[in-house]
Formats: sequence, structure tokens, C-alpha cells
Amino acid sequence: MLNQKNVDSLIAGLVVIGALLCIFTPNYPLFKWWAHYAMQITLAYWLIGVLLLLKRSARLGIITFCSCALLCIYLKSTTNDQFHASPKTVNFPTLKIGHYNANAGKDGYSEIIRSVLRCNPDIVSLQEATPDWDKVFRDTLGYLYPYSCKTIGADVYSLALYSRFPFLDCDTFYCGRIPNLMVSLRMKTNGALVNIVDSYIAPPFYISAREEMMKQLDTIGAHVNRIHEPTITLGDYNIEAFSPEIIQFRNLTFLQDSRRGFSPIRDDGSISLTEVPKDFIFFNRQLKCIDFQTICGPQSDRLGIIGTYQINPDSLMQLVKGN
Repeated sequence: MLNQKNVDSLIAGLVVIGALLCIFTPNYPLFKWWAHYAMQITLAYWLIGVLLLLKRSARLGIITFCSCALLCIYLKSTTNDQFHASPKTVNFPTLKIGHYNANAGKDGYSEIIRSVLRCNPDIVSLQEATPDWDKVFRDTLGYLYPYSCKTIGADVYSLALYSRFPFLDCDTFYCGRIPNLMVSLRMKTNGALVNIVDSYIAPPFYISAREEMMKQLDTIGAHVNRIHEPTITLGDYNIEAFSPEIIQFRNLTFLQDSRRGFSPIRDDGSISLTEVPKDFIFFNRQLKCIDFQTICGPQSDRLGIIGTYQINPDSLMQLVKGN
């Protein structure tokens, strides 16, 4: 029969194993599901640690806090190292990008259309965009976004970029049968040249799908690394920011995540502690992110994300010194 000491040891072991599984996750669905909620588990460990100390279970409380600290260090190492958004540079043009999934709106087309009008981005990225969606967007917002680059079809891989500014170049590259968009444009009139890579990656529900994901991330990374101008890479990647796949992708491309860690606050001020975002806007060091938010609507909990970017003055200074 287990005594209290053995029970405490068992609980302590489970707490430590739970933290380690979030960091060193075996490639099995159950463990992947557990690691999916690493941020929420970290918050839960902190709360449990407080309760254990209040109940005078010092040993368990300390072990729980140590596990929480280990998770915090791990999660911090996988996110943008800037705690606050970069300050806006006066007299530098900005580029505001809204990224939506066409199936996110619960009341069909109108909710996303209203959100675009409210957020007023310069570029609209729309994923899972069917031919009907494209027609509705052009009919309702074509006067605001007269320029577009798209691969419209009937599957989840359909992509569309709508812009206030003309595209200098529009190209599509493939990973197998999966299309990825790559465009270039200038910020405002005579502004800096910016490249945008737009992709959709299918959820890795099984091992072979995860291998396909890695191939697509490698393909995107190879294209990004061939670009020497300011670059933004975005899309629904359907995997967590702290996953080994995303960490490897960012290490390959030297891209930064616009999302600075766990961001439960949305653009309307509401808070969601259960959400695990899997859509991203990455940017290289020639740019800086001055604002980033999760977009929601009155009917839908979540519609997408929106970020605002400027040329990074530090990169300009390094370029001048290099010359």
C-alpha cells in the first residue's frame, strides 16, 4: 500500500515527465497532443505550485515550480526575443498585412469582409480561398485592393494575396503538388522593396504528413535564403511555434516571429487562454514588427492575425558600414 511519501514521489515524477515531454516530444499522436498545450501546461504548473505551497507541500511545490521554470526557459528560447514591439520610426513607411483563413468566419463571407474594412491592411492574405471567395472579395473590396496574385482552386491549398500596391513580381513555386506564392512590391510610393512568401501547410496528422511538412518547410526556407531584400513569410503552418519543425525552419532562415510568446489578448480586448496559434508572419532582420494582433469577429473567436512592419534602421546602418 502506498504511503504519502510514495504518493508525493509519484506525483513529482509525473510533473517532471510532463514537462520533459513538452520539450523532448516523441513522434506519437498522444505525446504531440500533450506538447500542443505546452504554454497552458506552464501556466497550470505555476498555479499548482502556488496551491501546493499554500498547503505546505514544499517539496512538491518546489519541484512543480522548477518544472515550470524549465518550460519557461524552453518556450522563451523558441519565441521572438523582443518582449515589446519595436518602436515606430518616424517618416519611415509602414506595411500592414492581414492574414485570414477563408473558413474562419462563422457567418460566411461578410465577417471577414467587415474585418478587412475595420483593420484596413495594405495587404490581405487569404488562405483556403475558393473561386467563390475570390469573386466575393473582388466584388466587394476590389476597389481597395486592385492588385492580386493567387492560386485559386477547390482545395485547402488555394492562396490569394490582395494588395493596395502593384506587385513588381508574382511567382508560384511548388513542393510536390503544393503551391506557394512569392511576390515583391514596394512600401508606399517609391518605398523599400519587400518580398512576401505565402504558404499553406497541411496539418501533420500522421508521420508521412509530418515528413511532407518538413519537405515544404525546407523548400520555403531555400527560396527565402535566396532573397537578399526585406522578406516576410506567412501562412497557416498548422504546427506550434515551439515545435522542433518551426525552430529548425527559423534557424535555417534566420527569420523572426511577429508573435512574441504567448499572446492571449485579441484585437478587441478579449482574452483566450486555450488558443494555440498555428498561423505565422515571420520577417527577416531587415524589417522590424511594430505591431501584431490576433483578429477576431463578433461571430467567430478567431479570424486571423495582423502585423505592421517597417524597414529596420539598424540593418540600413550595417549596410552603410559594410559599403
